[in-house]
Amino acid sequence: MQNYVQLESKGGSYEQSVNFTDVQKRVIHKSILSTILTAIGWFLLPIAWYLVFTVVLVVADLYTGWKASNMRFISRGVRKTIDKLIAYFIAILLAHAFDLIYLPEGRLIVSFAVSSVIASTEMLSVYENIQRQTGTGLLSAVKKFLNGNLKS
Repeated sequence: MQNYVQLESKGGSYEQSVNFTDVQKRVIHKSILSTILTAIGWFLLPIAWYLVFTVVLVVADLYTGWKASNMRFISRGVRKTIDKLIAYFIAILLAHAFDLIYLPEGRLIVSFAVSSVIASTEMLSVYENIQRQTGTGLLSAVKKFLNGNLKS
């Protein structure tokens, strides 16, 4: 059913067709989209920095690995890096879902543990790459420092 709105102009009058059903559908679709985006934001906000830091570490690993290898930039390495990043994101997101479902008060225990293991692995790889590139004992110095401070 079409509804018509009478509009006046200075030189006369004309009719403009307004389909209120279409307007209602657009409003409903926008409301649903807003609700979905809000839910995604609510889910991701507590772990946003885990995800951002993971991206930073993976990019740092890609760069330092590329420089340490003395090779030209190849797409296979980029593809493997993207696959690794996706796997890390899946691991963090699943850990966060576990935290929300099974742990009281929205604590991020499993998310923190998974993100910490991922960050440690990537940082170790970055330090290994820097050591290979520069020939310094950076990795062994970091391990020695951590062993001395963690035992205390």
